Amino acid sequence: MSMKQAMILEFNFYNSRNALISYTAKAGTPELTPIVIFNDDASTLYFNFSTKSRHYAEIASAVHKRITVGNIYTNRRSTFQYELELLDSKAHEALYDLCWREEVFEMFDEDEFRADRVVFRIVIKTAQFIDEDDQILEEVKF
Repeated sequence: MSMKQAMILEFNFYNSRNALISYTAKAGTPELTPIVIFNDDASTLYFNFSTKSRHYAEIASAVHKRITVGNIYTNRRSTFQYELELLDSKAHEALYDLCWREEVFEMFDEDEFRADRVVFRIVIKTAQFIDEDDQILEEVKF
């Protein structure tokens, strides 16, 4: 089964109640760039943050090292719904802090955030498919 890797340049990020908890990153200057790696049947998706911003670096690192992802649902070509499983309390705190510190993020509902799994939906607008050497193979607008 082949794996694909894409750098998402523009995206919207929603929680399970469809509250926007992230922003649409602008191509070329994203503060947080999600890197997604997914296989052809969309049953596995790995979500990592990379960042060029000092403000986010420590939090993003703490989050992406402590999450696993599963239960992918593909509604259409550009939408993935999946669960982040928070592996420990530090990841929980880091993700909460990440959502709280930036004005464009909305706070999680407290009951929802205490759950072991938090369901998110990411709507991808622009993606660059890249190879193992980070060379751009194709840019796709959805």
